[in-house]
Amino acid sequence: MRAPLLLALLAAAAPALAAAQGKGTRVDRPGWGVSFALPGGWKSAEKEGVIVAGSDTEAGLIVVRFLPTTSRAELVSGFAEGIQEQGFAARPVGSATDFAAPGGTGLAGVLEGMAQDGSVIRVRSVAVLSGHGGAVVVLGLTTRAQYAALAARVDALGRSVTFRAPPRGTAIAGDYQFIYVSKVGSYSREARLVLCRSGRFQSSGEMAGSGSAGSAVVSRGNGGTWTAAGDATSGSLTLTWSGGGTTTLRYQASQDPRDRSGWGPALRIGDTLYQKAGPGDC
Repeated sequence: MRAPLLLALLAAAAPALAAAQGKGTRVDRPGWGVSFALPGGWKSAEKEGVIVAGSDTEAGLIVVRFLPTTSRAELVSGFAEGIQEQGFAARPVGSATDFAAPGGTGLAGVLEGMAQDGSVIRVRSVAVLSGHGGAVVVLGLTTRAQYAALAARVDALGRSVTFRAPPRGTAIAGDYQFIYVSKVGSYSREARLVLCRSGRFQSSGEMAGSGSAGSAVVSRGNGGTWTAAGDATSGSLTLTWSGGGTTTLRYQASQDPRDRSGWGPALRIGDTLYQKAGPGDC
């Protein structure tokens, strides 16, 4: 019997997995510069920037994430901290060990946590570092009884990972959003900047304030084309507005884990820290 945690995770991804095609095929993510092979008979779907894979006949769940900026030391530290997500906590069982794959080198380890019914969930974690920067992290979650079979699936997926340089100039493509509300609720600001992989961008935002002098709302929206000089970590962003003129801003990816969503790290563009809320598929 699958533990409640696995049932909940599978239920969340079930609609997309049910419609997924291409069982056992390779998954190619050009924006990540990553390709990998699914286990035979498994199918995958993307949910909030994370690839979830499941099987109709095998117990367990495989989750694949891409970290565009990381290092071996950060991966070791992250493994030691364990998993704390969606009400589930898992701690390492021993230290991480070296993991070798044709596409790169990395780390592997085992974690364990407790499900709501008291059963133990065992997690196989494999991280493969890219020579272009970043890493693919593969997590396989199942019960102790099913762990050996799923761990073999996770290791095989990790060894199938291949990397290539992401498309030039699209390393920071994505849907970036900023929302601020003052503690007393008298001031708010929202901004959105969508950097499309196509080279187009969309910008919109709103500022609202109130006080003794009354209230005011200012809205704006525009778009055009964008280019970036740099990589996923830092560089300069140039916006060429469709109405004329250009704006060039420095950008810097946040290294704070609290600023990371399933789509990737937050990006400080100019003076504003935008959270990443989606891909640049527009």
